[in-house]
Amino acid sequence: MSYIYNREIQFADTAQNDAFGRLRTSEITSLLELKHTYDKQPLLESEVTDGTGESTHVDSTVVLQVSGADYIIRQSFASATYQPGKSQIFEASFAEFAITGGKDIIKRVGTFTSDVTAPYDTTFDGFFLESLGTTNDINFCIYQGGNAILTAPIADWLTSDYNPADIDWSLSQLMMVDYQWLGVGRVRFYMVIDGIPRLFYEYTHANSSTGVYMLSPNLPIRYELRSPGASGDTFVEICSQISMEGSLNSLYKPATIYNLTSASGLAAGAIYGILGFTIYDTTFRGVVARIRDISILQTTNDSYILRVIKNPVFDTISPTYTQLGASPIGYDDIGDSTYTLTLGSGEYVLESYVGAGGSLGGAKLELKDSEIKPGFAIDGTPDSYWITVQPLTTNATFRVAMNIEYFE
Repeated sequence: MSYIYNREIQFADTAQNDAFGRLRTSEITSLLELKHTYDKQPLLESEVTDGTGESTHVDSTVVLQVSGADYIIRQSFASATYQPGKSQIFEASFAEFAITGGKDIIKRVGTFTSDVTAPYDTTFDGFFLESLGTTNDINFCIYQGGNAILTAPIADWLTSDYNPADIDWSLSQLMMVDYQWLGVGRVRFYMVIDGIPRLFYEYTHANSSTGVYMLSPNLPIRYELRSPGASGDTFVEICSQISMEGSLNSLYKPATIYNLTSASGLAAGAIYGILGFTIYDTTFRGVVARIRDISILQTTNDSYILRVIKNPVFDTISPTYTQLGASPIGYDDIGDSTYTLTLGSGEYVLESYVGAGGSLGGAKLELKDSEIKPGFAIDGTPDSYWITVQPLTTNATFRVAMNIEYFE
């Protein structure tokens, strides 16, 4: 006699599984994070305000506040890279999210963008949790290039695990969203209650709609507070992150730029911008890029200091960037004696190198990955990264090259 056994193992579809239904055993790869232990993270976050809108660093939080018909928005410069076929997790903590009686305040937290023109309240792309005082609803929303794909008020949330009506939105809260993109994947929204992610809404786009549910999966983290009327209120940004469930494979695209002709006859002590790059325009707002390495050749036996500077402010003229082929990289390779700058104008030096004189030759510098990556301010202004040199003797000559890697 023979027997057939059912050896199939099944797992319940809970938060123990990632957005693709896999048991969560993969290591998390951090892509983007914001915490405010010491300050408001001015190197990582862009901020715009209108009227009375302001923010204050208080006890590892950033308190957003408006007193009238104004707004304040805080958004990471960089976006998080998405790789198809891997689950992505967004988590954000916040406080004072409650709808205040008689007020029409709007509060939003999520990973999303908008148009780049004040008041930055159209063409949303991405997802966010929204406290909407104008209709007295708290909604989970998904937008695709300004089109509302989903608006799910508390009345539509799942209640089998926990009653969302019992959440006290005036207290500190932690939200979590895991999602697969592939243009048409699913999105699951949770609130973490008693340390447990409670699933409150699941959206599936495949076989239920057309097109994609958001235009880009590479999005920044954003908090915003708005008062359409005369009311005032506060909203507290605490901590947030985006991670990939699995490793970030090296599926980057390479690019290289160089300046071989113009940086000669430089004066001792002055700081010159030699070669710069940026993400070309807001068409490529979700691109994540970094400098992989730099090569420098000095042919005049001069000692020098090389610096890599974020957003240098040049003394007399501003750079003009050219798109590098069909890539999202913009570059300026005509830096010379006219591109001078004085440190202390708001620049941030990411890397420095002291080159010795007395011999001909070159040097190659490899830059490690870091959380300070080029991105965009809320108004669409791109970051720029420049190689600068400061010769220590007169009539120095330099040639430089920069290798870049980027994810789209």
